[in-house]
Amino acid sequence: MHRDIKPGNVMVTPSGQVKVMDFGIARAISDSSATIAQTSAILGTAQYFSPEQARGDAIDARTDLYSTGVVLYELLTGRPPFRGDTAVAVAYQHISEAPVPPHSLNPSISPALNAVVMRALAKNKDERFQSASDFKADLDIASTGKVPDRVPAGDDFNATLFGVSPNSTAASSATLRRLAEDGNDSAPRTQSRPPVAWIWGGIAVMAVIVVAALVWVFSLTPQNLVGAGAQTEVPNVIGLEKGAAEKKLEKANLKVNEVTQSSDKIQPDHVISLTPKAGTKVVPGQQVEVVVSTGPATVTLPGLVYKTQDDAQTAIKAAGLVVGEIRSQDSPSVAKGAVVGAQVDGLEGIQTTSVQVPEGKKVNLIVSTGNVNAPDQRGQSFTAARDLLSGPDYQLQVKLVADGSCSGGNVTAQSAIGEVPQKSAVTITYCSGG
Repeated sequence: MHRDIKPGNVMVTPSGQVKVMDFGIARAISDSSATIAQTSAILGTAQYFSPEQARGDAIDARTDLYSTGVVLYELLTGRPPFRGDTAVAVAYQHISEAPVPPHSLNPSISPALNAVVMRALAKNKDERFQSASDFKADLDIASTGKVPDRVPAGDDFNATLFGVSPNSTAASSATLRRLAEDGNDSAPRTQSRPPVAWIWGGIAVMAVIVVAALVWVFSLTPQNLVGAGAQTEVPNVIGLEKGAAEKKLEKANLKVNEVTQSSDKIQPDHVISLTPKAGTKVVPGQQVEVVVSTGPATVTLPGLVYKTQDDAQTAIKAAGLVVGEIRSQDSPSVAKGAVVGAQVDGLEGIQTTSVQVPEGKKVNLIVSTGNVNAPDQRGQSFTAARDLLSGPDYQLQVKLVADGSCSGGNVTAQSAIGEVPQKSAVTITYCSGG
């Protein structure tokens, strides 16, 4: 465990390699003293603390992944998720407050990447990424525009990789190991072991206490266990607009944790689902996860201009889109057979750069004819005709021929009118007499 992952400890070499520095407070995962509570010094940097570091709990490799999530959050938004006047204030926020979703600060962040960052910043270690490879895999999926599946740690998860596990006997093993280490001193003992009678007497007393407690608990009625007003029902807010849903949940004395997810059926900013489900009895103040729709999943339409028709069709299919109609259009600069632009079903205008579009949309290609349609400039001022035909809309090579038999400067003849190849030479005859 590094225990102090932050931008100041990450170095990027000129060749693009990323290296982690400053292992001054690093510890092996198996080190049983890897908590803040067992030392008088604060280990790490408050803005990049994990909740378990701030509480002084046992830490493991997932602690470094939380700090990495903080660094990623700062890279995307320009600020860490929690800020305060003191380190104590920041540490308290890590423990008790949910971070603002990064896409709220930077709308250009995709819903997929937003979901990855929020999972990395989960307060509960078991709800975070369990390894760096899991983190990387979800980032790779998010880079394609798809929201990664959220797979919680199951019973088969080998929690002993991260120290004491609530589902194993590692805690007992760790305790015994510490006791064995402490027992290697040479101090004389006045008694090698407690008297047997005292041991069995203590066991009997504990058994009586446990049995009495069980009898008392099972004799209570549900009304004894849960007093009036001690529970509240999760209201049904599925399909409601996000703001209205939050107000309804807060009115029921529940906290809201918003998570975004793409949906083809639920319109943007409306609730898709709840956890716990609507109608569930919960303790007042409990956090409810509200999944809010971001609309249909989007993919990136790559830049297609200047690509050949075949290359453009391949790129469209690779992006998860559908090739539509092929239309021809004159162009002064795009070569014959190359793409001038693309028109996406449901979107206005011609797309000439990379844009985000709904997944599965049909993309119509506009391909250059290699020609321009030279307008008839006879009767116009020769300077206006020259500027128009040689300008960016036509880019023709204009040659001027003066006619001294007439005056006024207007065009009397034009060598090419209508469809002509790109960069064609056009001769303009104009009156130049006095």
